[in-house]
Parts: sequence; C-alpha cells; structure tokens
Amino acid sequence: MIGMRIDAYDGASAATQVGIVHAVYASQYPPGTPIDEWREGIWSAHRSREGFDLLIAREGDEVAGLVWGYVGERGQFWTDLAAASLAEDVADAWLGGHFEVVELIVLPAYRRRGLGAALLARILERSDRPRALLSVADTNVPARALYASMGWVVLGPLGARSSVMGIAPCLEAGPI
Repeated sequence: MIGMRIDAYDGASAATQVGIVHAVYASQYPPGTPIDEWREGIWSAHRSREGFDLLIAREGDEVAGLVWGYVGERGQFWTDLAAASLAEDVADAWLGGHFEVVELIVLPAYRRRGLGAALLARILERSDRPRALLSVADTNVPARALYASMGWVVLGPLGARSSVMGIAPCLEAGPI
C-alpha cells in the first residue's frame, strides 16, 4: 500500500464524489443504473443516513477502491431484508443501530495487496457502533475469506444466494 492514500467524506462532501463512486460501483455491477437515477435515488438516500462515511483509496490520481456505510436501522431496506431472512433472535441481537457496510470495492488492478482489509478496518475504526454488518454473495469466496480473516462471522442467510456477516469488536460475541 505504499503510495496509497485514503480520503474520507461525510454525507455532504460525498456528493462531490458521485461521478467517481458511480463509475466504480457500475464497473462491479454492470450495466449499472444511469448516474442521474442513481445519484437521486440510492446515493442520496445513503448519504442522508446517520453516520454515513465514504472512504476512497487512491494511488496517485487513480482510484483503487472504496467503501461506504452508515448506521443501519429498522425501516431501511437492507435492515428489513436481513430481519426477514435471519432467525428472529439473531435479528433482535444484531439489527438496529449497527454500522452497515454497504459496499467495499477494490478495483481488479489493486487486489491482493491488502487494500480491502485496510479500507474495511479504517471504516470500522471511524464508526462508534458496537457491531457492524454486511452482506456477501455465497459465491464470493475471496471476500468471504477476507471477512472471516478479520473476525467476521456468518449470522445467517440473506435470500437464496447471500449471507449476512457481522462483527462485534466491542462485544464478547462469537458466532451465533
């Protein structure tokens, strides 16, 4: 990670990064939502949430990866989806007031250099929440291995092809 810098943006300042974030996001989920629709929809909603945090890693002028998240609460799409998918006792213990890692993307040219772990560790350090959650596709073996190596545990399924993973660095909680 020599020569890499990580810049942080809150909800307001992240608005200036919409083109960069959308391009990285769309590169991982092609063809991607048109930028105007994405900016006024998902991006605007996410940036307005409590605790929103965006980190962008750059090597020189090149974007290498990014991560963003916010405080997840009942009544939000992903939290409600997870609540419907997880066992009730697990949902009650983990959902609501958690830090929700929405996206962690490292561009292909920068993978296998520790950047994903660095971005994930940094965003969690910046959060004051006692637990964090994310979802990961069951087929995404590299991401699942990264999360497990950092102490994340599978809490249960999220639909038919993904899992909810959590970490509670401030709690003495093991796998549920």
